[in-house]
Amino acid sequence: MQLGWSEAISDMVTTIELPKTLRDNIALFTACVSGASSITTIESMLQEAGFKNIEIELKDESKPFVREWLPDS
Repeated sequence: MQLGWSEAISDMVTTIELPKTLRDNIALFTACVSGASSITTIESMLQEAGFKNIEIELKDESKPFVREWLPDS
């Protein structure tokens, strides 16, 4: 049995490298899309910060509203 605190965060992540046109779009940056980090980058940052037993869970229910932000992508 493991004792201790459980922490959770919620953030936008990328599962693929975004095209340059999306990365350079300031509106998408301010909407937390083009500035999103990859899953591996997030995991590395958390490990460097001392977190253990990191679990990253993608939420399928996020896909529809993210698609609404980028209807032509």
